[in-house]
Amino acid sequence: MGLIVNRPLASAKVAVLLQALGMQPDEGTQEIKEIYFGGPIQPGLGFVLHSPDYELEQTAKISDEVYLTTNLEIIHDIQEGQGPDEFRFTLGYAGWGPEQLEREIANGDWLVIPANIVSSSKGSRSSESRRCK
Repeated sequence: MGLIVNRPLASAKVAVLLQALGMQPDEGTQEIKEIYFGGPIQPGLGFVLHSPDYELEQTAKISDEVYLTTNLEIIHDIQEGQGPDEFRFTLGYAGWGPEQLEREIANGDWLVIPANIVSSSKGSRSSESRRCK
């Protein structure tokens, strides 16, 4: 499983999604300004990659700098200004068959580079993804 982290959705979709979740951005809260296309599989499933300063029981540690939370509570916390300092919200994910990704990397289909996949400031864009096809 992987997440595409460099394809933002249209801003109108962000507003529609937040409204569907029962949230209205206002001047006093930190808005989720961008939502990214995480991949074609289960596009209604949300993932938040974020800095280690926020953690729920279900949060997964990806690396020392990157954590992953899928619980809807993180969206509410971000909207209230109590979420992680840095985050990237994606919908959907990408998947590969057994050993498919390894073969694609070995074939040179992917350029693997170090990158910051969460933002450098609240809700802003970060560097490109770790794997760019």
